[in-house]
Amino acid sequence: MKKDFSIIYIIPLVVTLLMGCGPSGSSFKINGSFESMKGGELYIYNLTDEYARLDTINVADGQFEYSGETTKDVVPYMLVFPNAVEQVIFVAAGQEISYEVEGNDLRSCTVKGNEENELMNEFRKATASKSPNEVQKIAAEYINKHASSPVAAYLFERYYVQANATGKNTHKLLNTLKKAQPKNDIVMHAEGMLKMTERSSIGKVIADMDISDKNNKKTKLWGKHKDEPTLIIFWATWAADSYDLLWKVRASRRNNNDSIKGRCVCVSLDTELFRFETDIRPDSTNNIEQYCDGLAFESPVIKKLGVAKLPYYIITDEKHKIVATGYNGEKLMDDMKKYLKAKSK
Repeated sequence: MKKDFSIIYIIPLVVTLLMGCGPSGSSFKINGSFESMKGGELYIYNLTDEYARLDTINVADGQFEYSGETTKDVVPYMLVFPNAVEQVIFVAAGQEISYEVEGNDLRSCTVKGNEENELMNEFRKATASKSPNEVQKIAAEYINKHASSPVAAYLFERYYVQANATGKNTHKLLNTLKKAQPKNDIVMHAEGMLKMTERSSIGKVIADMDISDKNNKKTKLWGKHKDEPTLIIFWATWAADSYDLLWKVRASRRNNNDSIKGRCVCVSLDTELFRFETDIRPDSTNNIEQYCDGLAFESPVIKKLGVAKLPYYIITDEKHKIVATGYNGEKLMDDMKKYLKAKSK
């Protein structure tokens, strides 16, 4: 009898120890290793959470561990490197994921632990040496072939929505995803973003509209500026990436004023006007028009132009037709040189 009782007590103990070896319940774990990166910091956040917390990951001796919680089936998390490279990792409750990078090329990463990561590994290999246009076409092939996979939703958001791609092909892919994954958060968000993007897509003409300053004084966006190319920047003091755009514009207008033509209109989405006022003071000598109605994304101007993400810019020609849009400072500088360059005398 003594022997039988010992077996009864040992079995639950063994089960408990086995369960303690990996994540359980709503938790997941990511184990990472780098061949050439021995130390440093990485960042990670939940791609489906609009207000996701940015967690810091410490790398020591080429290794890192990250644990989290999720109540959803499969969730894409974004791993962010100091050089701004981002890589997606798909996690699920109760899973342990391994992330490995051989050599010093981050594009050679291999992620294991579920079929979604295996599919993403395959996509990375297929697009490693392709041009952006080729990558977008391959993404479409994967979306059509694996429409029910969370990977397909991610690829659509990354290579179509973020690229401001519109048109029949984009809508066809979206309809395929909606049919396969009608309740996927990324698919639903992508549909909303796509609708907003089309309001300010290249080739559209922006009609005149009221725009308000911090004192709620309304004026017309175009008003007397009938035949002038215009750069419109949407930003906020709480959107850190905004400053990259603002600094580049300020510098270009201060240092190369004769080479840049047209207006610069900045629209802040701040709700705390005192923060906005403090930040715009350096612009007083740069011939930059500043507007802020304190309504953030509820502002009529924001809704009419379909701005859904900050920072964002629009460049129009003399007829108020949109010729360029974007989110980052590097592309903005290229677009300014192309569309706002003053004619040589």
